[in-house]
Amino acid sequence: MDYKKLIIETINKIDDEQTLSIIYNDNLSDYHNEDSIIQLYNDWLHNQTDAEFDLMMEIMFQEKLFDDMCFSKESITGDYLLRNGKHMTFETGLAIDEQHFRFIVEHIAKYDAYTDINSRKIVVDKKQIKNKSTILHEMIHAHEYILQKETPILKEIVLIELYKDLKPKLANRKIDLDTWIFNHSNIPHNIELANSGCEHDTLFFLKSIDLDIRCGFELLTVFGYDYTRNFKELGLL
Repeated sequence: MDYKKLIIETINKIDDEQTLSIIYNDNLSDYHNEDSIIQLYNDWLHNQTDAEFDLMMEIMFQEKLFDDMCFSKESITGDYLLRNGKHMTFETGLAIDEQHFRFIVEHIAKYDAYTDINSRKIVVDKKQIKNKSTILHEMIHAHEYILQKETPILKEIVLIELYKDLKPKLANRKIDLDTWIFNHSNIPHNIELANSGCEHDTLFFLKSIDLDIRCGFELLTVFGYDYTRNFKELGLL
């Protein structure tokens, strides 16, 4: 059987970008090495549209809200990099632009935006390029990938420190963070959520709440997926 021909014929019949992304991430991403990622980034950088330039500048501006995921010295995670009184540095910075992410603006039929971590691009629908919460949502996906790629313990550190930081803040609003985590982490619910979009683990959930607080949004705005209404109906918000 000519598998190459069969695969090409099958892929040519698929129009949904998210399905193509899953196929690529699960089966083809290993063929994309760092050199090709950098080449893709450089090509895009020299040919980006005005809208994509504006999106890039907006994302770079919002990076200050991800000081914890970038392990900035003054952030809640900064001291984890201390050794003999000095902060270590990463060979490649943890900011999104330093990791050669591309920022694409195009029409998306099914989603407001999505992040393709393996080809390192954040894609935002043309109608959503001014939607701050949508952009921040995708930035969390990108930052989680960066931490996982660098070393998985970084994600665990951010998770722990965000939990410690958010628990008293939400308690002041009469919200029990443990109950919120329990409801978000329900296994059947998470399977359904994953089937409708990308993975949204507990770290994603906590970081989205942190961004809501920092930006003055109604809680669960950045997370999306109608969580604000759902948690209100459950009497949790």
